[in-house]
Amino acid sequence: MMKPIIEWVSGNAFKDDFGRGIKDGSYSPYIQTNDDWYCPVIYWTYGRINFQFEKLLARKGFKSEKERLEMLEKINSIPGVQIDKNRIDGRPAIQMETLMNKNALKKFIEFLEWFKNKVKAIDTESEE
Repeated sequence: MMKPIIEWVSGNAFKDDFGRGIKDGSYSPYIQTNDDWYCPVIYWTYGRINFQFEKLLARKGFKSEKERLEMLEKINSIPGVQIDKNRIDGRPAIQMETLMNKNALKKFIEFLEWFKNKVKAIDTESEE
């Protein structure tokens, strides 16, 4: 189930970070900009995906509640996902099996595409 996601992020400006936990492993795709790095999600070997609102709080483009609510709206457009708006300062999770539905996987990749484009726009603004 992770293969299409890893293939997509690898070909779309994301870099890979693999965790080295003693018990649980993780995979974190991220985008490096001139000023910072942006990681939207962490995939865990125990079958969960955490959305990284908490890590994005200090990053340009995600500091305001409005910006994080925009991200939440994209996430909640994924079939089978409904994260409450009071979670936009934390690391809410979904089960990886949610993405076994082809439409859910498609919407998840659309979320990653949106995230990539948003970060690229932030990076372009930083250069000006």
